[in-house]
Parts: sequence; C-alpha cells; structure tokens
Amino acid sequence: MNRIVLITGGTKGIGLAVAQAFLAKGDIVIGASRRPAEVPFPTHALDLSSEESIRECVGWVAREYGRIDILVNSAGMGIGGPLEDYSDAQLQRECQLNFIGTARMICAVLPYMRAQNAGKIISIGSVAARIPIPFQSMYSASKAALASMTGALRLELKGTGVSLCVVEPGDTSTGFTAAREFAAGTGEHPCYQAPCEHALNAMMHDEIHGKPPETVARAVVRLAGKRRMPARRV
Repeated sequence: MNRIVLITGGTKGIGLAVAQAFLAKGDIVIGASRRPAEVPFPTHALDLSSEESIRECVGWVAREYGRIDILVNSAGMGIGGPLEDYSDAQLQRECQLNFIGTARMICAVLPYMRAQNAGKIISIGSVAARIPIPFQSMYSASKAALASMTGALRLELKGTGVSLCVVEPGDTSTGFTAAREFAAGTGEHPCYQAPCEHALNAMMHDEIHGKPPETVARAVVRLAGKRRMPARRV
C-alpha cells in the first residue's frame, strides 16, 4: 500500500527534496506550506503560527486520504545576529516556526496515527542542536528543544505504534541561506560587529557550498523504511 506522507515546508529546499524522494518510491505526498508553489504533488496551505491552520491542514489530509502514515517536519526559518539585538517579535517567531509549530503538528497527527496503531514522525533538526552556533543562538536553541521534545515523546508514545526521529544535517545548500533574516538591532552594539560579521559570512559560505538537499532526503526515506528508527540521526 502506498504510504501517505505529509511534509511541512514541502515545496522548497530540504522539504521539496524529501517529497521528491518519497514520490520516487511510489508514495503519495502532500506538501504543506505557507505559500503556493508549482510542484508535482498536491499541496495544502499551512501557517505554523496558527493552531487553526495546523488542525485544518491535518484534518483535510486525513479526510481526503483516509490516513497519515508519515509526517516530515521540514518547515523552519533562521535569524542571524547577536541575541541582544533580537526584537521580541523575532524571538517569538523563530521559536514558533522551528519548535512550537512543529509540536502542534505532531499533536495534530497523533490521534490519527494512534488510531492506526502505526505512524512515523521525522523532524528536520540541525547539527546546531549539538554544537551551538554563535550569532544563531535562537536557531540552535529551537533545534535543541526539538531534539529534546522528540526524545521525551518517544517514551510517552511507547506501545502506540508511533515512532519519532530527528535528522540533524550539517551545512546544506538550499534557499535557506538567502532567506535568512537578521536581528532587528544588528549593528546597535559595536562590540558584536566584527565577530558577528565574520561568523555569519563563514556560515553562509559553508551553507552555499554544503551538501545538496537530496543527501538529507535519502536519509529521511531510509529512516522511514526502518521498523525501528533511532532517536537522532546526524
């Protein structure tokens, strides 16, 4: 039976590569994203900052396809700059999109997966969860929180047939680099200027010249085919 795969952020970057890899396996893929895109699979609007949007998206997939076998949480964003220069809105938004929205997506699919007594949830984390990156403090923190939550959920869901894993890639060449935002007050504190500029330039260089997203996609598809997934995979 073809698996039903729901992918957040599934119309670009790593999410799109993951979608294409599942399609190549013959699975049925639904991409969920904030903005419409022309892709070779069905999509549904999703705003990770809205609990109503999350539940509507997940409910639609369950009604339309009858089940949800795999959820891949790929949506997210990054903000660069000194923590001291973040606006309060930026602090909240980065946590919302990278962690809280993902937690809500998981909560939304769990009733369907428990009813099936089967389901896999794979979240795209980052090596930054293990090695904190200066001037990307909230990104590192949100990815560490994602990994910690996943570990706890694996224990909570023991015996339900639902398994979870976090994939933590290193530098990957996607549109994430160009889409990165910067702390609202960057430059207000001169003591950070030189080290921040050096760190961000090095980071963007490494991302641009990083591995292709298909590398991550292959790892995700392999994990989804395992009977038992590890808690974390770099």
